[in-house]
Amino acid sequence: MFEADDPSYAGTMTMTWRLAPVGDGTEVTVTATDVPPGIGQAVHEAGIASSLANLASYIEATG
Repeated sequence: MFEADDPSYAGTMTMTWRLAPVGDGTEVTVTATDVPPGIGQAVHEAGIASSLANLASYIEATG
């Protein structure tokens, strides 16, 4: 849930993460629905890329 004074940035976004084994790795698919209209595609993609990078760092450090 995004809380913001500007309603174009407020709302509830649902992100569904799917992980599937592929060869020696894992394919990650992220689907986002109900993205607040104030969040532009480029900013949203950058956020998801950052989340994926954090996940990869965590897995590499703990795996």
